[in-house]
Amino acid sequence: MTELPPDIHQKITTDFGTQAPEAIDLLNKAISTSKYVNDAHVVRCVIHLAEKDLIKLTEYIEMAKLDPRDVMFLAEYTNHAAENPTRIHDFSKPFGKNG
Repeated sequence: MTELPPDIHQKITTDFGTQAPEAIDLLNKAISTSKYVNDAHVVRCVIHLAEKDLIKLTEYIEMAKLDPRDVMFLAEYTNHAAENPTRIHDFSKPFGKNG
């Protein structure tokens, strides 16, 4: 992924407002240094989990660097501790089309 897809760029702008440039910078640095974060699916999960908070964004970027499955599970499923978690989002699809 050489550039953030339009849906991701728009979501960052909407969620982070005046802090959007900093959020984009954090993500671009992670994308360029981590093969796990260099994936639109993972980036969408991280943005969703960050809940418009740069500190959370940084925390979830770090989590994704270690194991992207962790952020994907947290972002896309509910009832995490249940025997059968329920998928409520599919962030492999663009924002607005992922449930």
